[in-house]
Formats: sequence, structure tokens, C-alpha cells
Amino acid sequence: MENQAKLANQYANVSTWQYHRGKRLIELANPQKGETVLDLGCGTGQLTYELAHRVMPSGKVIAIDPDGERLKVAKANLPTHLTNITFIESKAEQLSRIEDESINLIYSNYVIHWIPDKTLMLAEMARYLDLKGRCVIDMVGELMPFLREVSLLAGKSGKKLVDKFYCHTREEWQTLFTQYGFQVKYAALPKLDFTFENLNHFFDWWEGTSHGLFLKNNLSEVTIDKLQQRFPDRVYFTGHAYQAIAKKSVIDELNG
Repeated sequence: MENQAKLANQYANVSTWQYHRGKRLIELANPQKGETVLDLGCGTGQLTYELAHRVMPSGKVIAIDPDGERLKVAKANLPTHLTNITFIESKAEQLSRIEDESINLIYSNYVIHWIPDKTLMLAEMARYLDLKGRCVIDMVGELMPFLREVSLLAGKSGKKLVDKFYCHTREEWQTLFTQYGFQVKYAALPKLDFTFENLNHFFDWWEGTSHGLFLKNNLSEVTIDKLQQRFPDRVYFTGHAYQAIAKKSVIDELNG
């Protein structure tokens, strides 16, 4: 537990990349005053606070995360003026506490690629999203080759990490959304640029964001030396995301 608490605080300190991506996603989601927002995978809460501010004074945010240590960080740093946030420790696929058609906006920033049962997750989303609501998501669209390489160098835990990535193609997401009663209004595969000032900064980020499935200490000294030779200064690699806005299909049917 102590290690998980350390990793949660480490994540809060090094997750600048996710935060800036999430801020742009908030602009795309355009939360309105009075709306009820579900922050799916809220982590340490920095983006949750932004969402809560946007929907004040009558709106509210329900912030979900399965990592209790990250939720502790989110609660500890909660600005005193934000009284419209409810934190729930839960998996995205197990949200029975959320009432049917009670959510106006589902917001999820770089979380869904970690969720193994996306069909159960989408079934839940379809249940609790309001008929006029929208789902706005951004996630890793692929496990980047460099992340795969470094993770596998960390042994069994690194292989477990690689196996936890569940990334679908744009076409597969289209099929899944349609299957569960959503209509994709917008979808894109934006390029992702990952830049870290040095190798240790990268290690800190990958440890924190992966909940410790990757740990630098699991790499041999020889492996670290070789990586240091490849990246004597900054670490840079690219990939792509999957970003989408989806709404309930029934809206178009009613308007037709």
C-alpha cells in the first residue's frame, strides 16, 4: 500500500502530458453550467477540478477511479470552493451506483485503453447516459513500440503491463459504439508526441502512469546503460490517439 501511495503522488507530479491533453479534451467536450458530468478515470483529480468549475454552480461531477490511492490525492488537493464533486472508487465496468439516464456528459481522458472489458463498459455508458447526452473520450490508440520495448525489458511485470493494453482500431470502435446504441459524431486519430527531459523523467512517468507495473528497478544495470547511451538527453517518441464524440442514436431517430 505504501508503494501504491508513493506511485499515486509520483503520478500527480509527472502527469503533465495527460493534463494538457485533458484540458484540450475539456474544450472539445464543452461542459455547460448545470450539467452532470461523469469523469471516467479521474486519477489524481486535476482535470476533475476543471470540469467541476465549468458546470458550477448547479452542475456536478461524479469522479470515478479504481485506484484508491489516486483518489486520496484528488481529495487531499481538492480546492475548498469546489463542493460539487463526488468521488467513487470503482471500475468503469461496475457503476451500478450511477442511476439510469442521469449523466449529461461522459468524459474520459487517457483511461479507456486500460479497461479490458470494453463491451461491459459501453453497456454501462449506454445505461446511465441521458438521451441527449454525449460521450467524449481520448485514449492511446496503440501501444507505442518504445513503450513496448522498455516494458518487456522489465521482465514479468513488464509483460503483464503490455498485455493490459487493449487498443481497438477506429473501425472497431465504430462497430462497438453502434452495437451499444451510440452514433459517432466525430472521430480522429491525432498524433501523439511524447517528450521527456531525460531518461529518469521518462521512467518516473511510466512508473506512475502504469501503477507500478513498470518499475525502473526491474531493469538491469546493463539495460539502463544501453538506454542511456541511446537517450543521453531528452527522450522522444510518437504514436497516435483515438478521440471521439458519441451520442445516443435514438436522438436522430426522434428528430427524424
